[in-house]
Amino acid sequence: MKKQGVFILLIAMIIFASILIGFFLGRNTGRSPILISKLPETTASAGAEKPAEKININTADADQLQKIPGIGEVLAQRIIDFRNENGPFQTVSELTRVDGIGLDRLSLMMDYITV
Repeated sequence: MKKQGVFILLIAMIIFASILIGFFLGRNTGRSPILISKLPETTASAGAEKPAEKININTADADQLQKIPGIGEVLAQRIIDFRNENGPFQTVSELTRVDGIGLDRLSLMMDYITV
């Protein structure tokens, strides 16, 4: 009976140690060990080169917005609709207020956009 309790305790310690190791290894990479999200490559961002000039998200039309990695036809229209309803963007980070644009997607676009 005592051996069974020691065995269960040993298994619990191994599981706990594995969780701790995973947590601290995840911290060293700057990523969460549990929630690691990555956007799939889009055709717009695959092999995209940085433009000579950044695209102004306050003045760009739908075609210009679609040249930004991570922006397709639907998101371009959402940006335009948001801009029409709320006025011009004050900062690039305000794009996260547009439905479908989170921090991951915004980070893909940062080198291509301006206000």
